[in-house]
Amino acid sequence: MRFAAARRGITILFSGQGRPERQVAELISRADILVLPSFAENLPMSVIEGMAAGLAVVTTRVGAVTDIVTDGETGLLVDAGDLDGLANALRRVVTDEALRNRLGVAALAFHRSRLDLAPYAQAMRGVWKSAAN
Repeated sequence: MRFAAARRGITILFSGQGRPERQVAELISRADILVLPSFAENLPMSVIEGMAAGLAVVTTRVGAVTDIVTDGETGLLVDAGDLDGLANALRRVVTDEALRNRLGVAALAFHRSRLDLAPYAQAMRGVWKSAAN
């Protein structure tokens, strides 16, 4: 899949490989697609960072990933361990530029509305206010 992507000028970043933070920022800035094929996560920072950068995200349905990635809307989800599903999802985002762009735009919009600091702080304020009443 990397070769097919490279022929199209698309960069895929496979997350979860333990890179230093400064290197991750550079890689994300050059990537078009973020992939996290994990078996166990909570709320992976790499997916949040990919969404913040407007990347098309392909990841597995693990942990709280499904709280921020909606299949077909803000990214593509596959079952953990489903190699055929992962390959098909990657093929889709590599070969379908409109899908790749739509997912990236939606991921960025979701991040800005729900995961950026200001909306998050506002949501937490609401939780604390309702708990205090």
